[in-house]
Amino acid sequence: MPGATAMATSYDASKTPAVASLVAMTSASADEALAFYSKSFLAQGFTAVPAESPKSKASGAADTRVLDFVRADGKETATVSTVTANGKTTVTVGAAVAASSLK
Repeated sequence: MPGATAMATSYDASKTPAVASLVAMTSASADEALAFYSKSFLAQGFTAVPAESPKSKASGAADTRVLDFVRADGKETATVSTVTANGKTTVTVGAAVAASSLK
């Protein structure tokens, strides 16, 4: 995501499916981050799982959202979650896909 600072990444192709994850912080809103990653996963042939997780609305509480994606008849999955607090959004992206799909 443009303007994001990566905090942690991991990649393991020794498993089937291969798994990868990214944790980044951005000043973008949760809506902007989710739109960016949603567009990216949809462009790669994933389908969004219809329900978005509930988000916290408690005063002072962090705003948390999750979007899930599937492809290859559910054999490949991806999840994007955001937590927004103090004007910063932390984005966690995880994917379990065929090793040849990881870019």
